[in-house]
Amino acid sequence: MEHQQKKNAHNPFSDQKIAENYESFYLTTVGHIYDRLEKEAVISLLKQYSSDSTQSLLEIGCGTGHWTTFFHSLGYQSFGIDSSEAMLQIARKNSHEEILYMKANAENFSINPPFPPEFDIIAFITSLEFMNSPFKIIKHTLGYLRKNGLLLFGLLNADSYLGRQRKKEPSIYTNAHFFTESELITIKEALESYLGITIDEFKIQHCAFAKPSEIKEGKADQIEKERKKMNHKNGNFITAIFKI
Repeated sequence: MEHQQKKNAHNPFSDQKIAENYESFYLTTVGHIYDRLEKEAVISLLKQYSSDSTQSLLEIGCGTGHWTTFFHSLGYQSFGIDSSEAMLQIARKNSHEEILYMKANAENFSINPPFPPEFDIIAFITSLEFMNSPFKIIKHTLGYLRKNGLLLFGLLNADSYLGRQRKKEPSIYTNAHFFTESELITIKEALESYLGITIDEFKIQHCAFAKPSEIKEGKADQIEKERKKMNHKNGNFITAIFKI
């Protein structure tokens, strides 16, 4: 189940120039639409599984704080950790002062004040793809998840159009591991074995189906509606939530 990226591979997000340009994708027409569709999918999961008592959220691999800021806008007390100081500098600059960030390695981080000792939600949004030993990291984070807490995932789909295209040319995605729905099921089963429980409350869904060319043609919402109705498994983005 565990995948390994190239050992000692350079973390592309530690590069100041990459960090500074990371947010530029969301300013394009294509990036803006993908971002909206992904966030709509995440909102639908949170509406189904979170409650009024769900307040705190920790994002692992928060990068520039793009999603951390989004979670804060939904009313969550949001926190983020990342190993790239270059990305965190941008996150702190662009985020609300109530959002706290910490530089840390996802595999062995420790939580100290002013961060709370536990969280209602722990989120991995396009971050596991760039981490070695993802299951080891997920297990480590469980120590900071409250009972009946939620693990939230947003992952780039290996079986999608973008998943294949992004592997064809050298980029920040060169050494990334994109996920499939079956791998998410394997993670769920491994968590059940590790914890000695059955995770009955969970959901996996696909979104952001359109190709960039189809987005430019104004077809994104139509395609999204049609593919979801037919339960297609080739969305460019996979969202999932597990109640632990």
